[in-house]
Amino acid sequence: MDSTFIGVMVGPLRKVPGLPGGDEPCQVIVCRANQRVRDTLEEMGIAPRITFAEECPAPAEFAPAEAPEGNPADLARASMEAHQNLISLNPEKNADRFRDVVAFLAEEVDRHSSSESSRD
Repeated sequence: MDSTFIGVMVGPLRKVPGLPGGDEPCQVIVCRANQRVRDTLEEMGIAPRITFAEECPAPAEFAPAEAPEGNPADLARASMEAHQNLISLNPEKNADRFRDVVAFLAEEVDRHSSSESSRD
C-alpha cells in the first residue's frame, strides 16, 4: 500500500462541497487491515479518521467499476491529487513529507499537458 493508493482511498474524507450529503466528509472503512497497514495510516495521522473493521459485509448493490483509459497527464494529476489529499488531511505530519512529491507531479502534469496540446 503506497502513498498514492492511500491518498486516493482517503480522498473522500476531505469535505467536498457539492457531493451528495452536502459538505460532510464521507466515511472510509478499511476491512481486515494488517498491523503494517494500520501503522502506516497512523504514521500519516489518518488512522483516527478511518473506521477499521475485521469483517465487512458486501454492499447490497455492487457493480464493478471499469477503469478509464488514462494518459500520462491524467495519471500524474491523479497521483498529485492523492498526495494533496494526504497533506490536507494532516498537514502537520504530511506537508513536509509530500511537498516535493506534489511539486514533481505538478511539473509532470504541466509537461505532459504541454506535449499533448502541441500534438493537437
